[in-house]
Amino acid sequence: MIFKPANKGKSSRRSSERGNIFFTLFGAVAIVGILGATVMTTMRGPLTTMVEVNRRTQAESQMSIASKLVLLEAVETLANGGDCDQDGFVEPLEFTPAGMGVPAPTGGGLLPNVVSSTKVDPWGTAFGYCVWDAGTDTVSDNDPACGGTAANRREGSGDALDTYTMIAIISAGPDQIFQTTCVDGSTGLSKGGDDLVSDFDYKSATAASGGLWKLRSGDSDIAEIGKDLAVTGGASFTGDVDLSGAPSAALRLGAASMFLPTETEAPDTSCDDPSDSANWGIMRINTTTDPDILEMCDSNSSSWLSVAAGAATGPWTETDATHIYYLAAGGNVGINDATPTQALDVGGNVQLTGDVMIANTKSVVWASGADITESTGAIQLDAAGAAGVEVQIGNAAVGIAGNT
Repeated sequence: MIFKPANKGKSSRRSSERGNIFFTLFGAVAIVGILGATVMTTMRGPLTTMVEVNRRTQAESQMSIASKLVLLEAVETLANGGDCDQDGFVEPLEFTPAGMGVPAPTGGGLLPNVVSSTKVDPWGTAFGYCVWDAGTDTVSDNDPACGGTAANRREGSGDALDTYTMIAIISAGPDQIFQTTCVDGSTGLSKGGDDLVSDFDYKSATAASGGLWKLRSGDSDIAEIGKDLAVTGGASFTGDVDLSGAPSAALRLGAASMFLPTETEAPDTSCDDPSDSANWGIMRINTTTDPDILEMCDSNSSSWLSVAAGAATGPWTETDATHIYYLAAGGNVGINDATPTQALDVGGNVQLTGDVMIANTKSVVWASGADITESTGAIQLDAAGAAGVEVQIGNAAVGIAGNT
């Protein structure tokens, strides 16, 4: 048997082709890796920038919210509605001293715990907080209501200016290192590094808190608002609602929108003595009568009086003893008689244009010395005004003995 040797040329070419395919695949993978790395490198810059922009925006929003809450909390927390030193300016809350190893801006501290805002910035560092004592009275005046000289506030300008920085909330930024400093005076804020600072003077801080409430000049116990209020829920007042400041001010009520206290909430004992002067002028509904009566606590009599018939101080009553009276205790009516003892007591003449109707079995009774006189003198009873009964007709006297 004859064996033919293998074709070495064909085998060599096939091996070469296999090698070329593997090299091509490896080359393609390498190119894809290079392209991926290049794309990632190219995109990393914009993505990093976008993340930083978002963090900055988030930090600025958080600082804005915190600044509003700081002033509002001061009004609620400090004495005299926030004006603890009574110089006409609401003082900001003190900063909280930073603990050991906790970063804070030089001359300042951290946000107070009572402020219910985010206290850590997007880079993980606690927000810094610097405040200045506004108004003519400052920290050096040692006002105990404001914390005295130990208060964690910087000295303000010591005048009534409201245009210098009073509140500064600070983020240490991406490097997490505070480079902003706070010192006394009207130019006490010095920004540095990549810190983000949200600072407000007194005027802008008031506006940042909603631009709503401000203290009345000269009276720190009164807050003013220059806008209309629309209340969709209930409202509760512990003091007076005073509309006397403007002549045209009016309280407009709708149907079933006013409910007065009854004798249960405003009992008789709340208006029965001069010491109840705080209740003078208030009204109540007396439901013990039928129908119910609208009554007012009267300052003259220190009692509840009905306001029916538009009487000045009570029903059918005048204080000068010359008009009509109604004695509620006995149900008697007096005319020119402030203490009527009968159902009707008249202190003077009675002129009638109609008949006097006397019920059956009733009579007319004259007291001793009483007269009945016709205007022309035609008839008189007891004309002489003495004891006994005398009847005069014309000019002649008629004596009657016994009954007629």
